[in-house]
Amino acid sequence: MARDPPSPVVGTYRIFFVSDLHGSEVCFRKFLNSVDANHPDALVYGGDILGKLLVPLFDDGRGAYHWYPSGEKGVGFPAADLPTVERQIADQGRYSMCVTPDRWAELQRDRCRGHGRPRTKRTKES
Repeated sequence: MARDPPSPVVGTYRIFFVSDLHGSEVCFRKFLNSVDANHPDALVYGGDILGKLLVPLFDDGRGAYHWYPSGEKGVGFPAADLPTVERQIADQGRYSMCVTPDRWAELQRDRCRGHGRPRTKRTKES
């Protein structure tokens, strides 16, 4: 059985590959800006795209918010600073969500009950 001859090299291609950004907007912007610096022929985003954490920003109802950046100590801020705080969270590869403390407690209760998770419908075959 005869082998096919090897394919000739037609040219050189520059590929810029990235993965595991985990939702970091800073890293994603750097990835997109790499086009100007490296002039690749192709950009490849290889996976692990989504962030890993939802950060609640609690609406205190008086034009003020608070959140827990380190997990334990609450930090208050005025509504005018909301875009800055949301950007800070996004730059860390996290997602922010503005909620009232009561709504957050409701979401936590639903999570514990299994609500909001995709459910599979069982059939006799499964």
